[in-house]
Amino acid sequence: MNAPEARSAQVLRDSLIARARNLVPDLRARSAETCANRRVPAASACALRDSGLTRVLQPARFGGYAADYRLFTDIIQELAQGCASTSWIYGVFGEHQWVIANFSEQAQAEVWADPTAVACASFVPQGHAVAVEGGWRVSGSWSFASGCDHAQWAIIGALVEKARGQRVSRDFIIGMHELAIKDDWHVLGLQGTGSKSLVVDQVFVPDHRSLWHDDLKAARTPGQHLHPEFELLRAPRGLFASFTLLASLIGLAQRTVESFTQHTLKRVARGVPIAEQESIQLKLAEAAAEADTARLLVHHTLQDNAAAVHAGIAPDDERLTRTRRDVAYAAKLSIQAVDRLFMASGGHALYDDNELQLLFRDAHAAASHLFLGWELGARPYGQYRLGQPVDSPLM
Repeated sequence: MNAPEARSAQVLRDSLIARARNLVPDLRARSAETCANRRVPAASACALRDSGLTRVLQPARFGGYAADYRLFTDIIQELAQGCASTSWIYGVFGEHQWVIANFSEQAQAEVWADPTAVACASFVPQGHAVAVEGGWRVSGSWSFASGCDHAQWAIIGALVEKARGQRVSRDFIIGMHELAIKDDWHVLGLQGTGSKSLVVDQVFVPDHRSLWHDDLKAARTPGQHLHPEFELLRAPRGLFASFTLLASLIGLAQRTVESFTQHTLKRVARGVPIAEQESIQLKLAEAAAEADTARLLVHHTLQDNAAAVHAGIAPDDERLTRTRRDVAYAAKLSIQAVDRLFMASGGHALYDDNELQLLFRDAHAAASHLFLGWELGARPYGQYRLGQPVDSPLM
């Protein structure tokens, strides 16, 4: 990148981060409504679209910024300072613009006939599809479709019969008007993500709105040739996708450090300020270091992976397993920071109107995602370093 390009990229970065930061007060003001209604309010969803933030990873040809993943994750972390649920669905919508950009030109033109359109998704192949003339008949039920109340499209995975009885996963883009939403999202944390289930019954999907999932994972898609200047489309999903969900958790850890600090400055026990206690000072210092380390680790890994993609270096097992390890470790550091400060907050943090309780619940809901678990994320790296076969299905 030459100097003018670098300056232009920095101006765009500063502008988008500022837009996200400007949304934080209103998102925080709507936090109680978001939790109570188990969905992000329409005003918040509209603000994400109107600000242009949902188009960060959308190709320039269809009205997007075609930006980098570090900027994208920084925006997610910024939005988490206002509302974790809104941050989460923003991450979902933003990442799926990258996914849609991998499909055929016709599919992209249909989706982005409205350039502000967004998609929810459930990639786990919980349904099935049968080949018919011109496309596929898709049926099934898919859970955890975050943000489905505000999406215009859904991306779902289904098993398809291939040669010799082999069943392989294929991804389909379906209009939200062609499916049903099952309201089954009654949960401990991240209530406002509205991560309900999608039900599809014999819906016809044209072939141009489908892809083999393995091709999507490996960056062997039509979009790569349609947008040659958008380097992210040359990247296997394993190098970047898991950072989307992690970013909300890191943002929650950062917010917990700030919330605990402000809460503790006002606390007095038996006439003595809590802030004077050495144990409290040490716990705050360690939690802040954990949150900062998680963020720095993410920045380092994203920059390193982006540099490799730019240089045309094909990702090997070392890079893929290290990326999974870094995601899992940053998640581990983040939840440790949240737990450390919640436990140090005293009984007042148990009350429903205490922000620390909300942050604790949202952080644990985020950390429960399969891709953020330490054991599943760390083991492939250990296998690789010790010369064992890498057998993780999440690579």
